Amino acid sequence: MSYSLRLLVIIFLSFCLSACFTPKGKVRLKTDISNAKLYHNSAFKMDISKNFVEFEVEAEKLQTFNVKALSEDEEWEYTGTVSVTIAKDSTSEVVISTDRNETPKRIARIAHEKKLKEAMRVARRVKSTWKERLANQGVEQ
Repeated sequence: MSYSLRLLVIIFLSFCLSACFTPKGKVRLKTDISNAKLYHNSAFKMDISKNFVEFEVEAEKLQTFNVKALSEDEEWEYTGTVSVTIAKDSTSEVVISTDRNETPKRIARIAHEKKLKEAMRVARRVKSTWKERLANQGVEQ
């Protein structure tokens, strides 16, 4: 075997073995809402809820976890983020707290309801004014 080929094989094996011996740690995660989606470093990992889920991650490196969920009526979006560094050969427990924000669906519904309420107010005022005019003209209602 030529020297360059042996060197290439050694480098390849070193790379593969170093990947196998990356320090690992475990994280136990839960959130304060049900039916959420868990993302680890921006990639979907699994569904998560108020019960702990556990999995292995690379240790001694900052790990970012995000959760996202929609309410059943899809008017509220719940989001939460936490970043944590897990120590080698240890298990860390993390609770991800969420913030609640209005969705475009809710904003549109509230705007629609406001327009309807204003239209009803205007209609009552027009009806009242019309009745006054009829009364002033001596017309029976």
